Amino acid sequence: MKINNKNNNNISLFSDYYDIYYDENNNIENESLQNLFNSEFINIENIEVIGKFEQIMLLCYFIPLFFIGLFGNIWLIGSILKLIFKHYIPAIMLRQMSIYILMLAFVDLMVILTIPLHLPYMITGQWNLGIFCCKLLVAVENINKLFSVMILTCMSIERFVVVCRPFEILGYFWIN
Repeated sequence: MKINNKNNNNISLFSDYYDIYYDENNNIENESLQNLFNSEFINIENIEVIGKFEQIMLLCYFIPLFFIGLFGNIWLIGSILKLIFKHYIPAIMLRQMSIYILMLAFVDLMVILTIPLHLPYMITGQWNLGIFCCKLLVAVENINKLFSVMILTCMSIERFVVVCRPFEILGYFWIN
């Protein structure tokens, strides 16, 4: 993709990658780059399609993992929300740790919901869901990684402070 500047010189928007994907006549050399913009699926050439045994093992591992994780996280989220909204526990007992666990369950649920998108790619070696779904999946995975690490870090810091300095933080935190 090129644009013209004021001096009518062609400037590549992707100048770092220009030499990799274009030859001297500005023809795209890599077919997978063409598929990125105008194809129904992206075919990765270097990936090997796995055998039947590996496909069965993947399905036997990921399908129970998906359903157990899905129902477990929904049950946990429902239980915590029930405690919060039905006022079964006093407000003073609703601590930061419950909120951390609730947020961690939401993040884990998002990770579990990406499993059905990975299975066809792992089995066939082709991404058949289009570029938008591919970019969305990568974004969701990266956001989930970031949030889960942040939540676990907050939980660890809060527990460290509660254990190591229990009397100094009474004015700052609610102690679980």
